[in-house]
Amino acid sequence: MPCEWKSKGAYSMELVLQDKESDRIQASIPSESVGIYQSLIKENSIYCMSNFIVKVVRNGLRVTSHKYKLGFFLRTLVRRYSGDDFPFSPFRFAPFREIEEMCSTNNVFLIGKRIE
Repeated sequence: MPCEWKSKGAYSMELVLQDKESDRIQASIPSESVGIYQSLIKENSIYCMSNFIVKVVRNGLRVTSHKYKLGFFLRTLVRRYSGDDFPFSPFRFAPFREIEEMCSTNNVFLIGKRIE
């Protein structure tokens, strides 16, 4: 995420991580660690990760239904996974009513047309 106070660089790097059961959790990499992990983590790739800080999601935009989020720090380990047994499913389809409810609780506007 770009920082509104700095003209260069990112304030943080936000991710959605998925496990083998297709459960998702939000993760955040702080600005001082973005440079380390930005070159390691590529979108739609599979990694083994460990050593996180677990935080309760209190304020801000919630992008998963999980009540916790993970925070990276300098000891968070990331290594590429080469197995073929991971069920990659980048989409999570949801009823429109659930999407509407998420928007109303996060002060986000949903733009589109509902077709019945």
